[in-house]
Amino acid sequence: MQVLPNTTQKFEPIALRAEGQLRVGQLNAHNLFDTRDDKSTQEPISDRVGYKEHISKLATAIRDALGGPDIITMQEVENLKVLQDLVKDPAIKALGYTPLLREGSDPRGIDNAILYRNEAVDLVQVMQVDPQRMNPKDRGTKLFTRPPLVAQFVIRGREQARQGVQSLWVLANHFTSKLGLEDAALKRAEQATTVAHFAQGLQAIDARSAVIVAGDLNMERSEPEFAPLRQTKRGAALVDVTSEIPSQKRFSWRDGRKHVQFDQMLVSANLAKKVETVQIPHVSTRSLKTLHADPVRAEGFSDHDPIVTTFEF
Repeated sequence: MQVLPNTTQKFEPIALRAEGQLRVGQLNAHNLFDTRDDKSTQEPISDRVGYKEHISKLATAIRDALGGPDIITMQEVENLKVLQDLVKDPAIKALGYTPLLREGSDPRGIDNAILYRNEAVDLVQVMQVDPQRMNPKDRGTKLFTRPPLVAQFVIRGREQARQGVQSLWVLANHFTSKLGLEDAALKRAEQATTVAHFAQGLQAIDARSAVIVAGDLNMERSEPEFAPLRQTKRGAALVDVTSEIPSQKRFSWRDGRKHVQFDQMLVSANLAKKVETVQIPHVSTRSLKTLHADPVRAEGFSDHDPIVTTFEF
């Protein structure tokens, strides 16, 4: 696996992936709310100008900072309508994305989402991981107010099946934030365990299935609650594709001078063998602030950096 260099100030666009490759991206859309007031949630309302600029920057980031991935996991998306507006933006319209979203019960109304390119994969089914599951540490609350969104795909072309990947399962996640301190950490550990068991179950049913678990997990790989995703009683569950990025460059969020990696991407062992490149473009955390207000630049599209992983088939 090759680890690509990270930009530190002025961002250089990433080229589209080559023939025979599959690219998967992860990005936090950072409060992608529409201009309408949803009385059932506590969401902020975007003004028309701000909304259009947000859509434009996100589309530009998908094209330039992520290099037009075939599949993108997303967080902090209000509804399907904002995704429909996003995929129609001139910056990415030609890439032919189809949006997927299922509503959760987050108080602010933010959900997980997935975009996929029809030319690269065929959608088989969509579901959520235990949307009604209650939190065992607090029986009055749900374990997932932003249930992981799950999509099963078949990679276009028969060659992939002969190489050991019959279907591809993608799980988009947004775990509980750190605002709840110790209680939130316990909840994230339970969320991680549930997602790990779900991923293992998919491969137990069909060993030729490949699994990708990605998202804003609100925890670093060194934290105890992250452990269930990497190891269970039956051995290694998933492979962290970002682990080979040098530690000084392995971050996706900035808190003052502190840089941490809250965004993660893990894959099943059969897919880890096919990783060609992985990078975390620091298009938000280390980009020039003077470019953040430019709606046709990717810099500052979110408060998180994306993850871009390219697989070779």
